[in-house]
Amino acid sequence: LYSNTTAGNNTAVGYQAGYSNTTSGLMTAVGSRAAYSNTTGARITAVGYQAAYSNTTGTNNIAIGANISGYTGTLGSNTTGNYNVAIGDSALNFSTTASSNTALGYAALLFNTTASNNTAVGYQAAYANTTATGTTAIGYQALLDVTTGSYMKRLIRMFNESAWIRKLPPLRDAIKYVKKLHEEHG
Repeated sequence: LYSNTTAGNNTAVGYQAGYSNTTSGLMTAVGSRAAYSNTTGARITAVGYQAAYSNTTGTNNIAIGANISGYTGTLGSNTTGNYNVAIGDSALNFSTTASSNTALGYAALLFNTTASNNTAVGYQAAYANTTATGTTAIGYQALLDVTTGSYMKRLIRMFNESAWIRKLPPLRDAIKYVKKLHEEHG
């Protein structure tokens, strides 16, 4: 809290944690350079080496985890994005202005930059996503290589190509319905 002027109700533990904070309140920064660049972003929780490192004015963000080699920390590039939750080393690492994302797992949504309303749960889930909005990826490397665009067609193809899923009646019926919707609406 080196630059603190009028801010209150803040906690900073670690080398240069909350260093640039001036007027932000309700911030918790634990770890070396956690929430380092935060100036006015309120309700920030940053735990881990360089967690929420670049956050300046983004509010209501939670970053728990450290960085991986060569990157800033969890939610480390965020500057103005709001309502993000990133838990796991370098989760949501390159997110700059994106809001309302949830990334749980090592490098989940790692390359997301500006896309909002995404959920990624699992090791490297939605890892390469950059600008696709409204994506849900659950599981080990789920949607690993998808970067942009709509996922409905990809989801249908994945269901149709999964022979073991066709053996399950409820899923088989759901696949037929989704396929029918796809054929009717493109």
